Amino acid sequence: MFKKISSRVFRNRNSHSAFLDVRLKHCQYLTHSKIFVVGNNKTGTTSLEHFFKKLGFLCLPQQIPESLYFENRHNTSALLGKLNPYIRSFEVFQDLPFSETSILDELVRSWPHEKYIYTMRSKVSWYNSLLNHHSQTAGFQIDKSKKIFSIVDTQSAVKSLKKWSYGGQNMYEHIIDRYSIPSSLSVYDFECLISYHMKHEHTSQRLLAGRDTLFVDITTDPNASKKICEYIGLPFVVELPIKNKRNNKSLP
Repeated sequence: MFKKISSRVFRNRNSHSAFLDVRLKHCQYLTHSKIFVVGNNKTGTTSLEHFFKKLGFLCLPQQIPESLYFENRHNTSALLGKLNPYIRSFEVFQDLPFSETSILDELVRSWPHEKYIYTMRSKVSWYNSLLNHHSQTAGFQIDKSKKIFSIVDTQSAVKSLKKWSYGGQNMYEHIIDRYSIPSSLSVYDFECLISYHMKHEHTSQRLLAGRDTLFVDITTDPNASKKICEYIGLPFVVELPIKNKRNNKSLP
């Protein structure tokens, strides 16, 4: 139930590297439970993936489960059946399909004794993060002058999204389907997306009740790194690497 890790993964960590190498000689083992990062997309899941890679955990490459998700998204039992061989071989899992509550229901029943990390994020911060990421990937402009970001030109944004292929759909279709946005509303309707985000959080809390779960907001909690290290059995703190930074904004 424990896993030995090499001290080399902690080297070259600036001012803390020497301290970490010394402490690791006295603590060579971490919990060997599977770790499922099941927070919604754009809540810091990529940062956690890089964190666990640096600790020497085997993280399932994202292309594999994402491809299986798009092939089997309407049949969660079949999807989990195809994922299980990879789950047995790897140790850390995040992003699609593990960020979907539909698969989480099957997951906690099939893997009830593993560790689950649910990354949380405030409503407005999550919405701005999603819109910022999509605008930079698809190439449309957004207005960041107000608390809630907005699209500068909706028609131009839709045109750009339709050129972005994702999972057998264009991104415009994917957004409409995933977030249940009526055709009468804007593609990034704030209320629809926030409703999805809050439902994701509430449903996950219900499904994870009684499980070995850590709920943490790595975008605002100054003790997030400490909480995660304690959760996986590390007796000292390794700071989280913050990935997906754009325009000097924290985890947009």
